[in-house]
Amino acid sequence: MIHVLRVTATAAEADEAGAGARQSLVVFVKSADAESSYAPAEALLRQAGWTDLDLGACRPVSPEAVEKLNESLQNAYRDAETHGAAAVPLASK
Repeated sequence: MIHVLRVTATAAEADEAGAGARQSLVVFVKSADAESSYAPAEALLRQAGWTDLDLGACRPVSPEAVEKLNESLQNAYRDAETHGAAAVPLASK
């Protein structure tokens, strides 16, 4: 089953927000339950260079609910199905 977490983290690399900027991300993780989703999510984000992670609540996502998401979130969900985990930074307003 795929679970989703909302995460706030600090960008280690310069991007649109700039290095050191706090940013919100959505992380999809393929795991048996919510509790076992946190470690793979943290590993994925740290490997990608994110620091100061604040992992929010985790919940399962049904395949039906994915169809209501935007394209980048749908792609991340499918990547998690294939590769175990995927993260998408949320656009700044």
